[in-house]
Amino acid sequence: WRVERGVLTGSGGPGDLFSKKTYEDFHLRAEVRMNAGGNSGIAFRGKFQVEIRDDPLCPTGSLLEVGPAKTTPLVRYPPAGVRAG
Repeated sequence: WRVERGVLTGSGGPGDLFSKKTYEDFHLRAEVRMNAGGNSGIAFRGKFQVEIRDDPLCPTGSLLEVGPAKTTPLVRYPPAGVRAG
């Protein structure tokens, strides 16, 4: 990961980005861009992930419940943002 002209940019390979801080309630808004066929996501609270994905069955903005034994789609349409409280 690197910052180029104020934009957080991936280096082209897989890799996670973590915060050193712990957050309680928050509102996250992100603008993303990916290559065709991309598959990524924003995970939070160790239980949920908002998809960033080029897949009509689970498109960008879909909310998944994730865990060791499951990945369950909760919402299949892009939300305006994520608010955890």
